[in-house]
Amino acid sequence: MKHMIDDVLSVVCETSEITGLVVITDDKDVRAQALKYNARILAEPVSIPLKGADFQSEDASAAFRGVERLNRIFAMAMSKLAEEGEEGVLLLPADVPLVTVDNLKEMLARHINPGVTIVPASADGGTNAMMVSPPQLINPGFGELSCQRHCEYSRANGIEPEVLCFPELGLDIDTVDDLRRLMSTPPRSRTQRFLLESDIMKQIECLDERLLDHDRLDYESLGRESLAQDGRKIG
Repeated sequence: MKHMIDDVLSVVCETSEITGLVVITDDKDVRAQALKYNARILAEPVSIPLKGADFQSEDASAAFRGVERLNRIFAMAMSKLAEEGEEGVLLLPADVPLVTVDNLKEMLARHINPGVTIVPASADGGTNAMMVSPPQLINPGFGELSCQRHCEYSRANGIEPEVLCFPELGLDIDTVDDLRRLMSTPPRSRTQRFLLESDIMKQIECLDERLLDHDRLDYESLGRESLAQDGRKIG
């Protein structure tokens, strides 16, 4: 995670058209890491209402976790930046280590105000980056199929969203398969270098081999059982 944060924050800082960097965290290590990039730190709120969202819950203590927690945190930051007079925001998760300066520049070039520009996740229909101008034009609705949801929110405000597909930014790291996809691309990120230098991918390869051996043994056992049954039938 530390290396992915470095990958994302370094690209944001290298994109000259972006005027400021905000990191939302209560983790002291992430805070120290973000300060190295001259980021402004916002603390995660204990609770904050998300007006008009689809996933409101009467039980705030139970609801304020997972993806709804993420959405309320983003909503808090968007509201604060709107109050401060910012024209727009770019929402980026920290698990997109292949994001490039060119990706962000293309988003900025295609983005209009008012407007919503989205880069979907390639695997599950989620949202891996979103520009919103003005900052509170729509509510954040991250989660399963969130790209579709964000498009619906935008159209409900009379604005046709811009959807851009970038293979690099489309990959977010949630699963072991995502790590495999990450390592199938030419190594250029800190995250990839770390995975190459550590034994994490070797452990995954060993696990894959054990699973293959287990499946092979199950298949051979099934074959022997079938032959034995056939033999009994013939006898």
